[in-house]
Amino acid sequence: MTTESLDKLVFRPITDWYGKIVDLPIQLIKPDPNNLREEFDQEDLVDLGKNMQSIGQLDEVTVFPIILEGEVWAGFFDLHDGERRWRAAELVGIPALRA
Repeated sequence: MTTESLDKLVFRPITDWYGKIVDLPIQLIKPDPNNLREEFDQEDLVDLGKNMQSIGQLDEVTVFPIILEGEVWAGFFDLHDGERRWRAAELVGIPALRA
């Protein structure tokens, strides 16, 4: 699913989100504040980002839509798995991640 078709998914019931693979703009992904990992080596992240630029993203990141009261999507996704990939993409300017 591409970023363009993300618009269509937004207006569907929240249960339709689960199990879908989409290309998400990185600015819609928010790191989980409860992530146990707190330190990230900048040089390693830049190297990872350069690898992602040259060979592509090998594994999807795992996200969940952030839901407000009434089953309304908040407009962002909580990053469950893949914060290194997300940070690396941000550092080297990759605009979207497969999630």
